[in-house]
Amino acid sequence: MIRYYCDCGNGDPGLFDVYVSQGDLCDVLTVVCKQCGDIREDLVACNKGSIMMKHTLLNPA
Repeated sequence: MIRYYCDCGNGDPGLFDVYVSQGDLCDVLTVVCKQCGDIREDLVACNKGSIMMKHTLLNPA
């Protein structure tokens, strides 16, 4: 189980909304504190092959 804590002191699992959005290269975890409204976003998964390929195209050697 993942435990969330907010700077406002909230540690109650029922007082957070958690969303995962899927993008082309990365999935983003968004956690919203229902007590103070603070929003945190973290990358949770990335397609490293796509990122490396883009890097290679920008840096031909």
